[in-house]
Parts: sequence; structure tokens; C-alpha cells
Amino acid sequence: MKLKPASAFRIFTGVLAACVLANTSAAAATASLSAGDDCGGGSAGAFTTSGGNVKVSLCAATSGKERVCGYTVNLQSASAPASGAFKVADIVYSASFPDKNTEFTLPVSIIASPGAIDFGATTTGEPPATGGSVRLMTFVIAPQSAAAADSYEIVLSATSIFAISEDSACSKLREVPIAARFVLKRR
Repeated sequence: MKLKPASAFRIFTGVLAACVLANTSAAAATASLSAGDDCGGGSAGAFTTSGGNVKVSLCAATSGKERVCGYTVNLQSASAPASGAFKVADIVYSASFPDKNTEFTLPVSIIASPGAIDFGATTTGEPPATGGSVRLMTFVIAPQSAAAADSYEIVLSATSIFAISEDSACSKLREVPIAARFVLKRR
């Protein structure tokens, strides 16, 4: 069977597009904000202004050969009226990411505009293995007396990224924008 040139070109471009899509989808890294000290808590948590902090973990899920070698992250309130209703009281970094990107003093208010503080960190050894969900850090969030509404949303700012690499030496770095949200509901 002999193909016409137009048919052969369509088949070639279809195969080429499928290869490009397969290569792109195999290399993915996504972020999530999870209730508690691990990545299994879900994207919502309860708060009260009468005491008690809320723990929220930043988690990374990778596929293919990708590994997270570092990250830049900033929390922000999803709306202006919620600015300052919560503060980051403490941060617990995972053992894989001991090198903070910047020095800062806690507590830090979570405001509606992206803040200047990068809470991110970099690995100093081999990054966590690929696949599944890995905890990068846990924020200890303190509700403030100004948190009078029933529900608030905290998001990663648009400047948040993962630095990922296909190798364990982190020698082929590329930046991937990340997004995640967490909902705090009054108890």
C-alpha cells in the first residue's frame, strides 16, 4: 500500500505530536497544601481564634524521573479582607531540605499581596525519590483575633516554584510554577 504525501504528512505530524505530549506529561511536579504533619490530610482544616494553631504541610508529587531539588514558596491570603487574619508562627522543614533560601523572623502575617519572604529551601544532599507525595515543610499557622469570618483561603503566591531535575545530583535544573490552596473553616 502506498500512502499519498498528504496522508503521510498527517500521520507523521500526529505521531510527532503524540511523542511531544507523552514527553511533556511524563515530566510533572505538582504542589499541594495538606492538613497536618504529612501529605494525607486533605486541603482543608478547622481553626478557632481561642487558641490552638493549625499545621499545614507543603507537599510535592512528581512523576517520571523528576525530583524536587529546591523550592521558592510564599503564602498569601486569597482575598484582601482576609489579610492578616493568620500568621505563620513556625516552620518545620523536612530533613531533605535543611538549607533555607532566606533568613526571616517569625511570626509573619499572611497577607493578600505576595510577600517578600521566600519560605523555600534547597536540598544539600540527594533529593527525595520520585513518585508519590513528599512533605517538604510544615507551616504552623496561628489564627488571629481578626479572623472573624467562617472560612478563609490561603494560596501559594504566583511566584512559587519547584526547581526540579531528572537526576539525583540536581545538575539539570528547571523551574516549574506551582499552585496550591488550603481552606480554613471555623470550628
